[in-house]
Amino acid sequence: MTAYTFRISLDCPHCRSGVPVNAFTNELLCSNCLRTIELDQAWWEGNLDNETLEEALTFEPGHGNSSQRLGGMNEKIESGNRPPRCQHCKAEFSVDLLQKAEPDGGFGCPGCKKRIRVRKATPLALSLIPEADLLVHEDETGDGLGNDGKAAMEPVLFACLACSAGLKVDGTTRTPACTHCGSSNYLPDPLWLRLHPAAVSHAFFVTRKAEVPPTKIEAGKIPDTLSSEKALRLLKDQQLDPQTVQRIFEVTEEEDEVYEALAKHPNTPREVLLKLCDTDRYYKVRVAVAKRPYLPVGVLPILAADNDSDVKKAVFQRPDLWELPEHELEVALSGMDEDDLGPALQNPKFPEWKLYDISDNCTPEAARKILRSPAVSLRVMRRLGSNPDSRPLIKEHPMYKELSWWQKLFFFG
Repeated sequence: MTAYTFRISLDCPHCRSGVPVNAFTNELLCSNCLRTIELDQAWWEGNLDNETLEEALTFEPGHGNSSQRLGGMNEKIESGNRPPRCQHCKAEFSVDLLQKAEPDGGFGCPGCKKRIRVRKATPLALSLIPEADLLVHEDETGDGLGNDGKAAMEPVLFACLACSAGLKVDGTTRTPACTHCGSSNYLPDPLWLRLHPAAVSHAFFVTRKAEVPPTKIEAGKIPDTLSSEKALRLLKDQQLDPQTVQRIFEVTEEEDEVYEALAKHPNTPREVLLKLCDTDRYYKVRVAVAKRPYLPVGVLPILAADNDSDVKKAVFQRPDLWELPEHELEVALSGMDEDDLGPALQNPKFPEWKLYDISDNCTPEAARKILRSPAVSLRVMRRLGSNPDSRPLIKEHPMYKELSWWQKLFFFG
């Protein structure tokens, strides 16, 4: 199940006390000054905007991000990707449990028996999240005051302000009428808060309809600046189009880890890859480019000319290296001996001229490696034969054994 999770709080605009927003609602009651706080459509759109919602589902399940909007009501927003679960005992809720409980408005948590509210997405929630299905674990009232503690469930005796007769107060109304004299009584703040203790901030959830495809991140929706953490989360989506990947490259602060993720992304465009091949980049970034399954035209020659040993090693593991023109291969192979080339010597397309080059005055151990190459030729063997220590090795090679006695007679001449 894919679901958004939110935890929201703000500062009361009247008294600046902290007030949790534990439900999709258009008004709250501050538990400190008992004044109403209006949360209109613009407020919700400003705090749960498209960027926040799109980013939330890029997190691994169980993870999220937090932000704070200074000014106004100093809202604190935590958003993320997590299946619904109890905020008291952390028991997770199945899809079947939520769907069966929705007609009743809630259910008892399987773990701690705490009541969990469930309802269909309201017009307010749908205006923000069109794919919303169920709202889970909101406060029962959504007015900013709790009603799930023992104090809120036990009636309290209070004296009528008019006749002093006993008045049973249960918290259903703030202006209970006296059954003795009929006078209306206004309950003082301390008594009202005893019946309705201040709510505690907690997460609530919005499940998504099963048939809704994942949110697509587009280049036009990415802001002008992007933190490296957010860029890395976005790049986990392997379906990003090339324009979006390029936009991430353009607006993200310089960070090797981000560049490495760009080098590995399947849809990174050629222009970005060329910039990532710059030798000023961290070598692991260039190695990551060299290990891509497919490289656009013009990228491989740049990597082949790289002098870093790790980049060279990655380049020589590519089967398409040997398709380069000879002058580009000469640059790639320049200065490399049999130890540097390693397994590349065993590639059938390894150039014979490079074998000839490294066979000059080489050791018997190097000669063994060269003779095992499929690209070895008679002229390479003749050059190896200039070293008497290598001649016994040459005489055991199948190509030498196939020569006529006359050719063998003058082979080392």
